[in-house]
This record gives sequence, C-alpha cells and structure tokens, in this order.
Amino acid sequence: MLPKLTWLPAHEKKLESRVLNVSDNNPRSIELLDVCRVRECNSIDRRLHPFALVNRSFIIQTQTGSYLFEARSKQERGRVVNGLKLVIARLASLLMLKDLRAVDEFFGANAVPGEAPIWARGYEKKDPDADFPHA
Repeated sequence: MLPKLTWLPAHEKKLESRVLNVSDNNPRSIELLDVCRVRECNSIDRRLHPFALVNRSFIIQTQTGSYLFEARSKQERGRVVNGLKLVIARLASLLMLKDLRAVDEFFGANAVPGEAPIWARGYEKKDPDADFPHA
C-alpha cells in the first residue's frame, strides 16, 4: 500500500442533497506515485468546471486522468502545488534508492523528517543529549 492523497466531498447545509461535487468517477484518492504532473491552472474548461476560479485552482494529472482542485487563495495554491511536488519527489527518490527512511517518513507515527528549526522549538538546543531546555 502506497501513500495517497485523499479527500472528502464538501457539504452544504442549504442544499437538498447536502453534498457537493459527488461523482461516480471521482476516486476520492490518488496514489502519490501515480501523479505525473502537478501544475497551477492557466485556463479552465467551463463546461467541466463552471465555477472554479483560475487564480486559485491547480491540476493533478495521472496516467488515468486530470483532477482539478481549488485552494482558498492564490498563495495557498502555490504552497500546495510546491508542497505536493516536493513530497512526491521525496517519496520517489527514497523508493528508487530503496532507502528505509521512506517507511518512517511516509508510514511512521506522525513524524516529520529532520529536526524542527530553532524558532519552532522556542529555544536553542545547546546539549545534543538534552530533551528540554535548561532552567
């Protein structure tokens, strides 16, 4: 089983069916290694996506199809697109090298690779064996 990008349909309280974007051909998940391309939208086919905003949308292309997603803002779209590209490249490179870190990074217990930066820890770690800052 490989890591996947998964999502749930959006819900709207005032609609009769109360679910948006429900489709029989919507996979609700894409295996990360099936992704061929992630790109920001330059144009949108209005017959397929009449309400999508071009400046907030991005496309994920696989061998079997293309999937349009919309972020909350143009800045968020840029972060999501770049983040997906980095995650997919990292996974592919670790698997190609048969690096066991892929197991920990992508299947581990909510851990991220590397150490948190100093500003995120709230202190500067001076003793490499110390788990907490000294009082």
